[in-house]
Formats: sequence, C-alpha cells, structure tokens
Amino acid sequence: MKKLFAGITWFEDTLTALFLSVVVIITVINVAARYIFRAALPWAQEISGFFWTWTIMLGMSVGYRRNLHYGVDFLTAKLPKKHAIRLKQAVYFLMLLTCCCMLYLSVIISSQGFLKVSAYFKIPYFYKYISAVIGFALMIVHTLRYLALSFKAPEDFFARIAQGGLPGLDEEITEAKEVAEK
Repeated sequence: MKKLFAGITWFEDTLTALFLSVVVIITVINVAARYIFRAALPWAQEISGFFWTWTIMLGMSVGYRRNLHYGVDFLTAKLPKKHAIRLKQAVYFLMLLTCCCMLYLSVIISSQGFLKVSAYFKIPYFYKYISAVIGFALMIVHTLRYLALSFKAPEDFFARIAQGGLPGLDEEITEAKEVAEK
C-alpha cells in the first residue's frame, strides 16, 4: 500500500511540475515571438490552456494531499480535543461527498468532450476535461486515506493536522527521525 501511495505522490508531483513548466515555457516563447517577430504563435494559447487545466486539476489534489486548502482551525482550536477530532472527521466525510459529486459531474462533462474540438489542432476537449475526473478521483483516494487514518489513530492524526502536517504522508519524516536517533 505504501508503494501505491508513493506512486500516486510521484505521479501528482511530477506531472503537475512538468505541465506547469510547459505552460511557462510556451507562454514565454509566445510573448517573445510577439515582441520579436510581431506575431503570436497561433497554437500557443490552445496548448497552454490544455496544460494549464491539467496543472490546476492535479495541483488541486496535490494541495489537498498536503493539507493546504482549507481549514476549520479557528473552531477546532476552541473545541475539546475529542470534539475537534470528530469535527475534522466530519469535514473529511463532507469532502468525500463533495469529491464524489464532482467526480460524477466531471465524468458527465468529459463524456461530452468529444463533441467539441480545439481550434488549431482539433484535439477533442475530452483530453482537457478528463483532468477533472483524474483530479477528483485522486482527491477521493486522499480523503479515504485520511478518514481511515483518523479512525485508526485519531490522536496522532489530529496532532499532525493541527500542526499542518501531512496526514499519512509524513512517514518519511518519522522514519528519518528513527534512523537519526539510532
């Protein structure tokens, strides 16, 4: 299971960085072409749009995995620990429901993506829209993992959440500390 989550982490991080790099490179080249040759590249905006969508959808999952999106810290800080843990679990459960609804809707939109094609390369929009399906599916995986951890070890889970840790994904830090202590 650990290798699966390591693979998901690598997939998300690598593709997000790669796609963002492609967007930046294409945009810089297009701006330079506009100023040097007085003509923009006709395909640059189209390709940048596709890669930007993928960056956003995968980046949304990366941010969620790293516990960077939202918080109810002002409320959990004022509640007793037991209630704060239950609140965090409720938030993750609501997040699971939200991601499931968004996954369902993104599947519907993606299935209609073959009806529309891009202007320059005639690429079906399905290849752009499927990024939402993958992004929400990954968020569901992370949410299920967080929920499992929150019931398996609620105190440890809450301590990591409260400290802005990476629930379930910071084993590397724990292992590194154990190695350093030996």
